Amino acid sequence: YLLKPVDAAHIFRVLERISRTLQVQEERRMYEQAFADAGSAITIYDLNQQIIAVNDAFCRLTGYSRKE
Repeated sequence: YLLKPVDAAHIFRVLERISRTLQVQEERRMYEQAFADAGSAITIYDLNQQIIAVNDAFCRLTGYSRKE
């Protein structure tokens, strides 16, 4: 909702922030889909060199399940 008087600059900043958030979310979905659909095995590690994610190709090529 809007309070009077309307601060157009504030509305513009809010709309910009929403637009950036939506763009980031769309990019994330795109990268997640590329990760899932990649034909090459992909493994993501954390800073402690612990595996935090693998894609389907990794499971097919290595024989390991995600849980393993």
